[in-house]
Amino acid sequence: MSQQRKIYSADFKAKVALAAIKGQQTINEIASNFSVHPNQITQWKKQALSAIPDSFSQHRAREARSDEDLRAQLYQQIGQLKSRVGLAQKKSWTNHLTSSASWSSRQISESVCGGSVSY
Repeated sequence: MSQQRKIYSADFKAKVALAAIKGQQTINEIASNFSVHPNQITQWKKQALSAIPDSFSQHRAREARSDEDLRAQLYQQIGQLKSRVGLAQKKSWTNHLTSSASWSSRQISESVCGGSVSY
């Protein structure tokens, strides 16, 4: 009869590896407390120690990516707002020209016709 392999959860592995990293107990004491082979504890400890620097670098990389995304979104919004302002200024200038042109023509026709002009 063959024995099935034991499958340990990630939380359990982390707890055992942390106990080994702390060094308050020997590997053999930890092995007997958690019912795990000492070689397995050593492997989990090495795996945990090698993963720690990666966890910090990935966090910084994610922050940098999110900053870049935010910057790109802000530049896009700035561009959109600039184009809206440009269109509004163009529209305002056009309205100003038409209103001043019609005002000038009214003033001219009133002065030429003697003030009695009907539109």
